[in-house]
Amino acid sequence: MRKFIFTSILGFLISVSGAKAQSFLDKLDKAVNHIDRAAQSADKASKTGGKVRSLLNKKQGAGANQTMLQISGIDLSKLKKLNGNVESVKGVNETKMKFNAAKSTITVNHSGTTEELLTNIQLKSKDIFDDENVAALEEGLIEIQLK
Repeated sequence: MRKFIFTSILGFLISVSGAKAQSFLDKLDKAVNHIDRAAQSADKASKTGGKVRSLLNKKQGAGANQTMLQISGIDLSKLKKLNGNVESVKGVNETKMKFNAAKSTITVNHSGTTEELLTNIQLKSKDIFDDENVAALEEGLIEIQLK
């Protein structure tokens, strides 16, 4: 009889520990599935982000460059007029103007070189500045001194 009771208790303990092990494995499987779904969502988001990025790059145009015009000695009305002239130049995608009494800036996103940009701006802005007012010209930077 002792043998039977001992065997029954041993069988009961083994079945209880087996159930606990199965419960642990089920929880582990659930966690792995959750991580897998999160990874798939991240992958989908990455693909969507790549598509949006490629659309934005196409909007700016291939080979888009950025040049900063630094203008000293200009008043606000002339700066606005110059900014309008820059915006109307062929190949200019966007401008951002900042006014300061000492040194104002216009940041230009454009296609082509900085030298081509300067030439096209000068054609439209003869009443604002000419070659004598250009203090510096290098790729990405044009300095203009009016006074």
